[in-house]
Amino acid sequence: MGLHKTQYLREDGGRLSSSLTSLLNSGSPAYCHPDTASFSAINFSITHPSLYLDFLWQMDSDQHGSGHYPIIITTDIPSPLFYKPTWKLYKADWAAFSHEAAVELLTDSICSAEDPIQEFKDVLIHIANNTSQKANQIPKT
Repeated sequence: MGLHKTQYLREDGGRLSSSLTSLLNSGSPAYCHPDTASFSAINFSITHPSLYLDFLWQMDSDQHGSGHYPIIITTDIPSPLFYKPTWKLYKADWAAFSHEAAVELLTDSICSAEDPIQEFKDVLIHIANNTSQKANQIPKT
């Protein structure tokens, strides 16, 4: 991916921004060329402008044996708890699952959805919920 300065609207403290993306980098060099010992800022960390102030971009002071200084991006905003649904497969009604899958997972209806992958996941989870008992309902922290 290349950055084109002509697409960016402003430069604020060494950070480029457009209506769609903001560059988190501080402008500090994050790479040291092994032969010339010259430094450059070749790594890009991009976010949406509405999230720009939620992150802190820093470099580790130790290269850990690499020419690149590791980039550390942190935030104080807590992450939401997510969990993957799981089912007790040994208790599943596989005949019912197969029948519902044959009826519900129609290629035409899934492919014509706005987001076919999300539609497939939603239908498949719906079928699993109808034909099997869920296992762990509590997200792990």
